[in-house]
Amino acid sequence: MVRGAKFESGEFVEAALVLLAEGGPSAATMAAIARRAGAPTGSIYHRFPSRSAVVAAAWLQALTAFADAIEAALTAPDAPMLVAWSRAHPRLARVLFLNEPASLFDAAPPEALSDAIRAQEARLEQAFQNRVPDGPRRAEAFARLRFAVIDGPVALIRPYLQSGEPIPAFLDGLAAELGAVAKTGPALEAAE
Repeated sequence: MVRGAKFESGEFVEAALVLLAEGGPSAATMAAIARRAGAPTGSIYHRFPSRSAVVAAAWLQALTAFADAIEAALTAPDAPMLVAWSRAHPRLARVLFLNEPASLFDAAPPEALSDAIRAQEARLEQAFQNRVPDGPRRAEAFARLRFAVIDGPVALIRPYLQSGEPIPAFLDGLAAELGAVAKTGPALEAAE
């Protein structure tokens, strides 16, 4: 009789997310991931061929949730912006905004995971491209929009993510001001 799997891939991915959020890439060892999931280390290798694979799966989960939120923020005026999203998903925000992708992997992740990560990055890029009209100042409009939607808000919340303090409510207003600049900025108006 074949014994069923006691631990699912998702449990290891969640454990990796927690460890990446709490301690960065060095905290997400195979042994630590297994311990966090309450599983023997060998169980991970039944689901993932390497540490890079499980970390890539965790990164992909965070990136996909982020891409969903940004895409919504760019298309729906009432969608929560990055500060609110980060407050609602602090673990994912810590993984994405406190780690550099290059530092996460000790070896190349499996091709399928690498392809999926690139697809989410391309999806984000396309969401911005779709929002910026053609015109002589398109590059400027794109840079302004990206700063208003991602780079500026990340700079606002990063100190709170690093310290573990709650993201204060006043940052929503600052981020909204950045968003207003993105929607009415001269580069966007000139590009139309």
